[in-house]
Amino acid sequence: THLRRLQDKHAFIGDVRGIGLFLGIEFVVPGNPKTLNYAPKLAKWVLNELKVKHRVLLATDGKHSSVIKIKPPLVMTIEDAAALIGSLANVLGDAKAKPIEFSILREKDELYNRNLKRAREPAFDPIQACFSAVAIGLSLFYCAVP
Repeated sequence: THLRRLQDKHAFIGDVRGIGLFLGIEFVVPGNPKTLNYAPKLAKWVLNELKVKHRVLLATDGKHSSVIKIKPPLVMTIEDAAALIGSLANVLGDAKAKPIEFSILREKDELYNRNLKRAREPAFDPIQACFSAVAIGLSLFYCAVP
């Protein structure tokens, strides 16, 4: 519930999800709610601030590395959880106070998302195409032979 409250306060938190102690906070570029622009650079910045200023180690996950995952050890106490939420709230407050720095993310993240999508598209492989053509030709040949 504390993470949901942080989501309500900060427009750049797109989603909070998880079960039990395994949680994820997804960072997006605020703007048009119909298009989801992931913000991996903002997630990395938050991670770095947590590590340097608050000595909290977390990691990113997800297709675009825009989700901060929280998976604490089983020996975590209520006080540890409160300290984590407090540290996260401080860092997110700092991020909200620097809108000029993060307004650049929209263009860069859209470019990143486009390049990532292009990288996943299968490239044309001429050797594979030749093998496929030979296989189709052989199958047609064997089908035509009585």
